[in-house]
Amino acid sequence: TQRLDLYVGKHSFSADQIAGLAPKFERVLRAAEDYFGTTLQRRISIGFYSTPPKRGVRGMAYTSDGRVELYYRPDEETSRAVTVAMHEMGHHLEAQRYGEAAQRRADTILHEGLATWIASIRWLDQCGASSWRERGRQLRDSGIPLRLLTAERSGADNAYELWASFVDYTVRQ
Repeated sequence: TQRLDLYVGKHSFSADQIAGLAPKFERVLRAAEDYFGTTLQRRISIGFYSTPPKRGVRGMAYTSDGRVELYYRPDEETSRAVTVAMHEMGHHLEAQRYGEAAQRRADTILHEGLATWIASIRWLDQCGASSWRERGRQLRDSGIPLRLLTAERSGADNAYELWASFVDYTVRQ
């Protein structure tokens, strides 16, 4: 695309699937930039692979190398991959805005919460929520404890959503 290099790994999405996703990736990058108020100044490579480095991992951002890795099999839903890509590109925007040294010092709650918050437009839509406040209420009402430090016990997505709610609250305050 204009600013993204896309690579196809073995046993992941097909070249045709990725070509179909390319314009969406460029659109979500622009949306993330607008939402966060930072414009990406370098190209990012996005590679698609089937085997993650750790169970449950769907994406990794390597900001110092200017790359993202996404882990999906060919039969999986592409829509969620676009949201995960937006989150991982959020890490690149975070590194650009605050610097890589500051990014490395950030704790998990702020680091992952900010990237999820940057991906709000897609992430909240997939949750069926109009705001992070509403999403927090949905989680609470479903029995998920709203505890930032132990959020991962309720699942990675729930943790990221709680952390994004915290970032959203902090930004609004």
